[in-house]
Amino acid sequence: MKYLENAIQKFKGDALAKLIYDTIKYLVGAIVTYIFLKLIPENTTFGEFLAKKISLSVLEFILTILVIVFLTIIVYFLFNKKKFKLIKLDLQTDELTGLPNNRALSEDLPNVISWAKSEMKPFSIILMDIDDFKDFNTKYSQSTADKVLVKFGTLLAADNRITDKVYRQHIKGDEFVIITKDTILENAVKAANRKRENIAKTGIQIPESGLFNLTVCCGVAEFNPKLDDEKIILDRAFEAMKIAKGNFNKNSTESLV
Repeated sequence: MKYLENAIQKFKGDALAKLIYDTIKYLVGAIVTYIFLKLIPENTTFGEFLAKKISLSVLEFILTILVIVFLTIIVYFLFNKKKFKLIKLDLQTDELTGLPNNRALSEDLPNVISWAKSEMKPFSIILMDIDDFKDFNTKYSQSTADKVLVKFGTLLAADNRITDKVYRQHIKGDEFVIITKDTILENAVKAANRKRENIAKTGIQIPESGLFNLTVCCGVAEFNPKLDDEKIILDRAFEAMKIAKGNFNKNSTESLV
């Protein structure tokens, strides 16, 4: 999150500096042009023409400058607003899976909490972790492990309601977070079990050994508006996932209130 804030501040600083530079450039250009026009003798043919066609009063000159500055600011704002959105999207996207990353989660979760409190709506967190993925990394190559993570992210994104959002929590980890809006704990557990079972049924082709079946453990927690903040609800989902990891053969879902 600190990296994103620094990037945004740098972008704003650069944008402001360029805006000031462009504004001064146009102002100086306009002033020089105005002075030049006023210095041309009006008793010459060219001067008389300029005096009749281009002569400006002080008020007209000020209004012209203000219009130029205003249009410059508008054009510059519209251009850089799009550029800023692209930079922000890039910073909040996991390079491997294409899912929103932990920076996006850190920004979105407080917004969801504010929404839940103001609208008095429920939401739950599903935390998913691939079973024995460290052993998988040791047994197979890093590129194979990355392919598995990409496939896993694709499966999660495909089994998703429009009100849900999936995040890869850590750059080098196998933990994924799902924010399920308008969802109480009971329904979030059902959703977690459905996703977990679908993942277990879907084989992933691995060059070294053929078809491989992933299993995952899920920790589920519902937001409590009286007690929870971002850290507390994520910690509770993590503790529930740890309980699931302790079950025989793993591949299970646990929840904590």
